Amino acid sequence: MPGKVRKVFFRADSGFFNGRLFDLLEEKGHEYLVKVKLKNLQSLLKDQEWRALSSREAVCAFEYRAKDWKKARLFRAIRVVTGYVETDFFGKIVRTPHYDYFCYCSNLKNLDAKRLHRLYGARAETESWIAHAKHQLHACGTITDDFHVNDMLWQLAVLGYNLSVVMRYQADYKVWKQDPATFMRWFINVPGKVVSNARKVTVKMSSRYWYAPVWMKFAMLVPGSG
Repeated sequence: MPGKVRKVFFRADSGFFNGRLFDLLEEKGHEYLVKVKLKNLQSLLKDQEWRALSSREAVCAFEYRAKDWKKARLFRAIRVVTGYVETDFFGKIVRTPHYDYFCYCSNLKNLDAKRLHRLYGARAETESWIAHAKHQLHACGTITDDFHVNDMLWQLAVLGYNLSVVMRYQADYKVWKQDPATFMRWFINVPGKVVSNARKVTVKMSSRYWYAPVWMKFAMLVPGSG
């Protein structure tokens, strides 16, 4: 990493639940938030003392040391009631709550389980950005045998994505919310003809094009389009 980067916040899914990784991050003074992955996690959480936040949510915190770890670490978890299971117990209906559990390992000491859960949830939007760049703008395509060329192609793809996002955000909020592939299909991949006349460039498209009104409106809203 560049030397000027002194502190990192490492947020990752359960695939990065690894004691040696946590050792390294702590040694370097970095912060981390990683979802817990354990075979016995469900039974481990059921045995904890839970503090109710509402009728639907409860939190707990406890220390746990995996078998290959050098030390125990603090786990914080939240459980959410997602429904109830009704059982007929000798003529009496007993409703048992069904929970979804979310457990995290983090060295962010000032956040409780609910705030950690929200912070981790923000990662979903980041995942969408990465998926857009990889699968819709082909940033993940390593089409050459040269690392530096592939690196440059990756950065150009990400730059194109960022420019598209900024342009759409400045022009039209509804268009900004679209996936890049959706936007490209109706705005860029349009059959048309570019005509140059009297030092003026004009794009002509079919008058029957379904998105023609939206296309014209968006093109006029883009800064610098004239």
